[in-house]
Amino acid sequence: MPGRLALGAAGGSLTTLAVSLLQQLSSPEDLLLQPLSCDCSGGLQETIRSALAELKEARSEIKSLTSRVRALEIQLEGFTEVSSLQEELREETAKVLPVSRGYPESGLGSNSASAGSGGIEIAAEGGQTWEERERICKDIGYFLRRSLGEDYRGYSGRQKIKQASRFYVIVRDFAGVLYDPPKVVSRFSEVKSLCIPHGEAGTSIFVGLPSKQEVLCTLKAAEAVPLVFSDGHTNLHYEVGRLEDGMAELQKSLSSLTSVMRGSLKEMKDRAPSTPARAPALRTPERVRRVNFRGLDGAVVDAALGAGVPEAHLQEMADILSKSPGKMEDLPRRPAKNTEGALSETEEEEPEEVEEELEGGSRPGSSSDTSVAKAIVKLTKVCSHLAQSKRRRDPLEQLLDIGGGSLEGEGSGSVASKKGAALRLLKKRLVENPSMIYKSIESNMLMDYGSQPVKPGEGSGHITARGWLEHRSRIQSFASHVRWSWTMAGVWDALIRGDVDQARARCALAVAAADQSAIDGGSWILAQTMLLETLDAARTEISGGGFPMPIPFPEALWKKRNVETAGETEFSFFKKKAVNLVVVILNYLSLNRASRCPPHLVAGAPLSRLQWNMVKRLGDLLDGWICSGEVGPRNMGRAAPKIESLEDAIAALELQAESLRTESEDTYSRFCDEPTSGNGRCADVGRVVGTSSHAPYSTFKSLEPDRLQFVGFPLFDPLPYLDEESAAVYAEPLRMRRDPSEWKFAIPRVRMHCKPGDKIRLFELLDKSERLSLFPAREVDGRFASGMFAVVKSEERDRLIMDSRPANVLERPLKRWIRSLGSCEALGRLFLPPGTELRAFGSDLRDFYHLFQVGEERARRNILCGAVSPKDVCHLKCFREEFFAERDLFGALCTLAMGDAQAVSLAQTCHLSLALCCGAASPSNLLTLSGPVPREREMVGIIIDDFISLSIHEVGAPLPTPARSLRDRMERKYKEVKLISHPDTSFSDEVTCSFWGCDLDGKQGLIRGTLKRAIPLASLVLDIVRLGYSSVDLLQTIGGSLLSFYLFRRRMLCLMDLIFQATVGREKNEVLEMSGGLKSELFCLAFLLPLACTDLRALPRGRVFASDASNWGEASVVADLPGAISEELVRHSLRKGTWSRLLPAGLAWERSHGLLEVDQELPSNEICYTMNPLWETLAKCLSFRIFHKRRSKTVRRINVGELRSFLAAEKKAGIDSPGSRDLFGLDSQVCLGALLKGRSASPALNQEMERNLSDVLGLGLYSEFMYFSSKSNPSDDPTRGVPLRKACWNFPSWWEPLSRREFEGFDAWLRKEGLDSHTLSELPEFDELLGSIAQGEPDGGNSHPPTSFQFSEGGFFERVQETIEQESDKLCERSRACFFGKFGPLGARESSEVFKMLEEWTSSGQLKRSDLGDENELIDRPGYLDLFSGIKGVAKWMQKLTPLWTVTFELEDGPNQNLDDERLRSLLSKFVAWGVFECWGAAPVCSSFSQAVWPRVRSLASPWGFEEGVSPSMQEKISRGNSCALWLVSLAELSLDLDVLFWIENPDTSYLFKLPPWVTLVEAHESLGSWRVDYCRFKAKWRKRTRFLSNSALRGHDTFCLGGHSHIVLRGRSSFHRKSWTSVAQAYPDLVSKTVCAGLAYSCGFLKTRGGFDPSCFAFTGTRRVGEAQKPGPPTRADRSLGLESVQLTEARTQALQSKIWRWFRDWCLERISAEAFSSAVRSPALLCTLVKEFGHFLFREGKSLYILRHLVVIVQKQIIGARPYIHICWDVVQRWEEVEPPTHRVPIPGSVVRAMASIAIHWRWWRFAGCILGAFYGIMRPGEILRAYRSDLILPADLLNDPSGPAFIRIRQPKSRRRGGGRVQHASIHDVAIVGLLDALFGSPRQDEALYPISPGSFRRRWDKIVEHLGIPLALKVTPGGLRAGGAVHEYRAGCDIPRLMWRMRVRHQHTLESYVQEVAADSFTAKLNPNCLRRITLMSRLFDFLLEVVAARRSDRRLVPPGAL
Repeated sequence: MPGRLALGAAGGSLTTLAVSLLQQLSSPEDLLLQPLSCDCSGGLQETIRSALAELKEARSEIKSLTSRVRALEIQLEGFTEVSSLQEELREETAKVLPVSRGYPESGLGSNSASAGSGGIEIAAEGGQTWEERERICKDIGYFLRRSLGEDYRGYSGRQKIKQASRFYVIVRDFAGVLYDPPKVVSRFSEVKSLCIPHGEAGTSIFVGLPSKQEVLCTLKAAEAVPLVFSDGHTNLHYEVGRLEDGMAELQKSLSSLTSVMRGSLKEMKDRAPSTPARAPALRTPERVRRVNFRGLDGAVVDAALGAGVPEAHLQEMADILSKSPGKMEDLPRRPAKNTEGALSETEEEEPEEVEEELEGGSRPGSSSDTSVAKAIVKLTKVCSHLAQSKRRRDPLEQLLDIGGGSLEGEGSGSVASKKGAALRLLKKRLVENPSMIYKSIESNMLMDYGSQPVKPGEGSGHITARGWLEHRSRIQSFASHVRWSWTMAGVWDALIRGDVDQARARCALAVAAADQSAIDGGSWILAQTMLLETLDAARTEISGGGFPMPIPFPEALWKKRNVETAGETEFSFFKKKAVNLVVVILNYLSLNRASRCPPHLVAGAPLSRLQWNMVKRLGDLLDGWICSGEVGPRNMGRAAPKIESLEDAIAALELQAESLRTESEDTYSRFCDEPTSGNGRCADVGRVVGTSSHAPYSTFKSLEPDRLQFVGFPLFDPLPYLDEESAAVYAEPLRMRRDPSEWKFAIPRVRMHCKPGDKIRLFELLDKSERLSLFPAREVDGRFASGMFAVVKSEERDRLIMDSRPANVLERPLKRWIRSLGSCEALGRLFLPPGTELRAFGSDLRDFYHLFQVGEERARRNILCGAVSPKDVCHLKCFREEFFAERDLFGALCTLAMGDAQAVSLAQTCHLSLALCCGAASPSNLLTLSGPVPREREMVGIIIDDFISLSIHEVGAPLPTPARSLRDRMERKYKEVKLISHPDTSFSDEVTCSFWGCDLDGKQGLIRGTLKRAIPLASLVLDIVRLGYSSVDLLQTIGGSLLSFYLFRRRMLCLMDLIFQATVGREKNEVLEMSGGLKSELFCLAFLLPLACTDLRALPRGRVFASDASNWGEASVVADLPGAISEELVRHSLRKGTWSRLLPAGLAWERSHGLLEVDQELPSNEICYTMNPLWETLAKCLSFRIFHKRRSKTVRRINVGELRSFLAAEKKAGIDSPGSRDLFGLDSQVCLGALLKGRSASPALNQEMERNLSDVLGLGLYSEFMYFSSKSNPSDDPTRGVPLRKACWNFPSWWEPLSRREFEGFDAWLRKEGLDSHTLSELPEFDELLGSIAQGEPDGGNSHPPTSFQFSEGGFFERVQETIEQESDKLCERSRACFFGKFGPLGARESSEVFKMLEEWTSSGQLKRSDLGDENELIDRPGYLDLFSGIKGVAKWMQKLTPLWTVTFELEDGPNQNLDDERLRSLLSKFVAWGVFECWGAAPVCSSFSQAVWPRVRSLASPWGFEEGVSPSMQEKISRGNSCALWLVSLAELSLDLDVLFWIENPDTSYLFKLPPWVTLVEAHESLGSWRVDYCRFKAKWRKRTRFLSNSALRGHDTFCLGGHSHIVLRGRSSFHRKSWTSVAQAYPDLVSKTVCAGLAYSCGFLKTRGGFDPSCFAFTGTRRVGEAQKPGPPTRADRSLGLESVQLTEARTQALQSKIWRWFRDWCLERISAEAFSSAVRSPALLCTLVKEFGHFLFREGKSLYILRHLVVIVQKQIIGARPYIHICWDVVQRWEEVEPPTHRVPIPGSVVRAMASIAIHWRWWRFAGCILGAFYGIMRPGEILRAYRSDLILPADLLNDPSGPAFIRIRQPKSRRRGGGRVQHASIHDVAIVGLLDALFGSPRQDEALYPISPGSFRRRWDKIVEHLGIPLALKVTPGGLRAGGAVHEYRAGCDIPRLMWRMRVRHQHTLESYVQEVAADSFTAKLNPNCLRRITLMSRLFDFLLEVVAARRSDRRLVPPGAL
């Protein structure tokens, strides 16, 4: 068989190897046993026998491997004959290369090539040998490995092989599927179908090669050789080759094994006679113990000997320890009768180790074991992994391994010495052979990086240090770290290239830059330039826009203004600084709020032309602010009081800031649904640190008649200028309002805010101007009377406001003409063509409301609260004689009231009607809220009493403008109707003016919020940022003010995110310590406020865009438009935003695939957009072209893609035409809603808008929007891979005339389609106003409406109420006839039964409605059933999170809820079957199912319970439990069949789940699973593992304890809760209830989450400050002239005590050992700790205190280096001592005793003493803290000028916990108002530098003891001042103070610290031990103290209760 012979030749080496191995191991017994004599020890013989047994196992393994090799050879023989294979390879290779001798292409290895002469050698072609091609293949393999690592690929090197490809290796295809092992094909068609399906390769990885040999070489280099080719042939030659290599390694290892064993046996034979009969252990020669030191641990002896301690000293110490009781026990024993030996250890000695693993040497007999074990492991690896080749170890790694071994089996001294030796060797190599170090590191760097991308002219395998640093290093983004690493890498690269001069130059520049940075105080602005780094062009390229950009004016950062040299003005200098700051902030936003600046933004880098244009635009926007000048109260006007109120609030917060800066102890964080931004930024806004006592912000004030002024008389008759409906409401308000008897709700309470005497003065002032009427009390309804207050109008005058809320509740405000109001937003829609300017005229009516003439009925409506006596007002002009007969009179405002609900509508209607009447206004020139901008150049706007006329005027044209005539007409009309205009606030023909709350610059074309308010607001915001604290009320006020300014640039509203979140769910008076994110946001809002303006010169550019996105990517299209048409489209663009949140995942998928209907894109309560005919005409008539198209690189939500598509198109359009106003059509209603509002509720969308805001501002972009339906959107085509659609409609007839600005045809078409200006304005017909004027007489007369006229909605409330009642009755009848269950409507009988039970459950309080539903809505839908509800946690969360009603059953709530009742069970089961419940849950009682029940009543063998040995009561519990379990299992089975969701809870090990029916149920239903949870994950203090069996989203999850904390063991009773711990832990933690509810809500579809439901999302995270520093802020700089060693971390008293204890310990040791031995022990930490342990036993036996041992252990731990590994044996003694003698706490002093002591102290004139004990008790302070305090540390409410009812604070300068994580300066607070008042009286007058208790602490204790003795309290009770803090804690706890607040006040960080104060309440037993006489004294003195507090309150004003100098 020639094939067999050939195969034998090829694989002969394998056969030879196996035979050789067998021959060497043929007779191992003879080899090993022959040299040994029979006098060897028994232990040695046993070791050799073990080695022989393992050798036999090795031999059997070799035989097995040999058989496998034979089988592989036979399989290879069956595959093909070698001769035919070689012939095939010759023919295949001959097509490519000439044939000669060499390696076969089959890849059988080098051995096969040399086996015969018929091999094939690949000859050189074009100079390429096989070695060269093999090297190229390796580079290609590295390329494949690099590509899989997602590294930069570079070139593969395949172009260096000239031959064509015949085989193709596919690693990853176009779809991203990885092939492991890689797929090898021979047809390119397969490659094309897998990797290039659409003509693009995408992210696929493949390569082509000429032959199989090169394929194998490439894949071997890539470490991914395939075992099977795609043609089905097995790669057996590779498998055999790997096995062959492995067998070669095995031969080498076994040969080494044989030689080692021969040498070891010879050594053992030589030493055998001297070996003792029994060796205690076999150890290394240098660690053999020569003496047995009884009492000393072996490791301690080894460490001592290693430290140089003599054996004699060890013997002395061993003698001491041998007398001790023995070793320590792991757990302390029960205390014996005597204390002797209570801390002793067991006498039993643990057996010593017989063998140890040696390192660096071998002991006799161990080498064979180790080598044989290694051989067996190697054989196993050969069998399983086919002997992967080993790489040669690096010399540096071998050197480092000397000190890097395992610590197991070695002492610490041995490890330390080896590491020290390795370090010395490395230092030596650095001097003698440095190349070894850098070559090793460079080699590892090359292997880690792969290779640098191959560039033309470079060889492969080259790597740069900077390349590795940038792509592979783990260096974080720390600026200094990165900068120096980059510099050193540049030096390294220069040295690698051999450029020594450049390396030296870089080093010199680095040192110079460092010196410059030190000169500049750490700034790198100049030093960065000195490094002379050339910026990479790829890094400086900016993606299509101007931001981010370098700082434009770097000279303004470090230079001062120099007028002499540069001629620079102050204005230009500060403008440069302001522009720099704005650019930095915009860079920050465009970089997605990055924490570090990219290197290419270095100061001084050049800007492009586009960037300079953006800088100029930003500078122009800043001019108004820089030139504004000072803004004072007179300039602010009515805003001044509000600004002053805000300043007062900030000042109050500054006073509180010192106490607010302490850390909060509440480390537990509640779960809250806070949104998170798309890049993972946490939406943290800060934490609540206290409350603010500042009054709520309000501009109202009390009435001061002297500050009120009324002009003229109320002579204006508005009735001729009102439409019929408004006239009826004005003339007859009492008839048109609702009947007061029908009002069933609370009436708002109002009052006259003035002093008693000022009310009559106010009446006199009103009567003087005929604005007052009087009515008898019997003629009016005083319940609906109005109040009055004032607001500041100017520095001299106030404005009168009527608080008309009681009367307003009966009226429906008119809204017919309210949309005729002008607005600043309407002004922003104007655009000024070049060469024009905007000029304005304005008139302001003075006291407009108070000039209205009213009738008697409206005067009765305006009655004022508070009746007056006739004699008090008889002197008034409006008083009549008949009023003397009345008892009480009511005054009434006889004019239109400011505060009347109808006032705005009536005044606006009148003013509009006046303008229409005189011709000043018309429907074509009126600016309104909702209508389009007028086309005319002259336009008017009216807001109540302000009239504005505007004119777009050509620059240089003659004045005045036509707008003046409009204003003059209004002035004449004012005089005609007896109205008075204000001359001071009117203006004429102004280019810059202020009105309507905005500033207009008609020359520049800018409209912004008035600077008189904006500048103070920005200053206040910066003050808040600087302070770092803010109240919620303050944030709300600031946020509202900022919002009003940013409405002038809506796109900037995306900046306002955290400021809104900070106020959600918080009380207004809560004080926040703002997070860094919130402060950063406020900082940006303040400095970008100058940019919040509208540019009227942003003109339409004659084009329209459309954008869209799909899963593929984004695209936009554009079409050209005539200029006039584009202006008209801007007038008709969208104005109102809608829903702006992301679509849920399911709807997003449907939309991305074009399956989502338009009406499903928004929630049901949102109005969807519709595509009006004008927009549809554009979409179908225009010919669009592709504007931009790009593929999405990542998977993103469809709404995010749609927004990105628009933003990209907007930016590109802005770069083409900056300062433009372009039209965009979008089909995403979510994106349109976000863009029109300026921000989105979705963090992902808001983040995208924020990142692009910089370009929007810099380019001056103003986008207008239209809604295109998805089917009509032309931009949808490029994203779907279809050709762009053509125009399908012809242009309408009005198109061409409109392009010539001929509007008749277009207006007619708009009216036909309902899109004309009047329809869009939503106003009534103007003829209603003009008609009333034509019919009436404007000059006078009583023009009341005809009496036959009735209000068009007369009897409105009556008819509406009647309709509601009728509809409600019908709804009830229809609903009661049918209940809509889960499975459909029920029948009449079933529905009746259901409604009846629902009514019963409602009346019993079991049924609760959802918080999301209507209270009056009838329940006719399924709800939630909660069985065994307990505290009803899950049901409460169901009410909050879902629309389901809930019904609960808990036996403790009533007997009717007993679930043991079979009728109730049957009813509930029937309701579940009918679908009355959407889901249900149950937590059955586990009183017999729990495994904690003792004695046991159930077992696995008897899960139903024991029948015998059980008490009758327990038997009854077992019976009830079994019955309940059977019912629940039947209910669960029914629910599973009906697909009803449920959950059932019991302890994890409960026998409930082990009952056979339950086991069968779980096994039969795959949809049923468990959620197992530890309660400690949800903020509980106990673990209590629990199982929730459910078919909802809860199933299949485990939320177990993460460790790192201790648990309360639920055993015994809790003294704090006064019940068993199992009862305490019975209720679910709140977050567990929320999680269960969320799981059901998710499964029911009420809750949507990303990525599925995970219960751990609701678990406790551990802290509120995730990722934040424990002590944020820069470190404080101290005097560094002193060394750190001189800093003392302990008090002087503690140091003295520790020194004394150390001397005591030293003397004790010297009494027992010599001084030399003690010195040796100090040098050996192990010995010293052993002596400390023995000293602890001595102290215990002698009856000493435990604190001595504690201090000694602390001394050793801190002072002795190396003692930490051994110190645990000392702490073990401390722990045992505490078990035997538990610590006792001070007795908490009850509040009654403290009050009695204070009463006695005050009567004895011990004023300061009384104040100190009261402060310590009510402030929960340590006595020493208040005794060391000064008056300046006591902050009373009077010191802060606050309300006297506020709290008092005491600063603690050196708190006890300042070095244990607490604040360095802390404070205590006292909230009891009476106690604060007493402290104010006691300490209010002393100087600030005087101590609160200026006498010694000894005198304090003597006075304490004197009072205690006087009260008769026994000394045995140990009532000491130390009990004040504990007593105060107990007092506050009993008063209802919650635990977190109590911890905050006590300044403790952990709750277990609080337990010693609150849990162990000893005050109850304290009072019980007092005798009756003592109790009587305490009671009397305590009551006397309450009387003293009343006296102090009465004398509070003088603050002189304490005589001067009295103590």
